[in-house]
Amino acid sequence: MKTDQILHLDFRKPENQAIIQKALKKIKPFSDLKEEPTLRHFEKFITLVVHKYDITPQYIMYGQDEERNLILRISLKTKLKSEWVKTISGSCLYEVYSKAVIFIYSEIKKGNIGKLK
Repeated sequence: MKTDQILHLDFRKPENQAIIQKALKKIKPFSDLKEEPTLRHFEKFITLVVHKYDITPQYIMYGQDEERNLILRISLKTKLKSEWVKTISGSCLYEVYSKAVIFIYSEIKKGNIGKLK
């Protein structure tokens, strides 16, 4: 499954949670974990990435969908030019962070996010 497809999965469905967990297990820091990664793992990953690469979270925004369900969004931008890269949405903080990690990792592997000098 492609990264963009993963970013559009509904995390409220258990089968989609399994797909996201499988994608996370392909990322080096999480591949050795015996349990599912936690928010703390995601925070550590993002902290390491923003010190090394030209990407950073811009903000986390809370909102509601048409059925008044909570929707969270995290916006990512470049550090050097402060350009918007992607906004990732989800139904909970775990979903938003896990999808952000998957997206960032994918973009680094593709060479779309450069290293800082």
